[in-house]
Amino acid sequence: SERQCVDVIKRHIVGRRGMLISHNLDIVRELSEEIIVLCDGRIESRGNHQALLDDSPLYRRLLEKWDV
Repeated sequence: SERQCVDVIKRHIVGRRGMLISHNLDIVRELSEEIIVLCDGRIESRGNHQALLDDSPLYRRLLEKWDV
């Protein structure tokens, strides 16, 4: 059912801008052009998935915990 939800969202966001707030990093990676990582209410880093892997220790830790 998660796959169906992602597919529906993808169809509805084509050509539009919006904001997605989620703790599900798989969905965030798939649907986002830019990811903003928050820590204690502040922006810790922002960028695409690869840039965050390269530059954000917090993002890498979150991903490691998510992929366990």
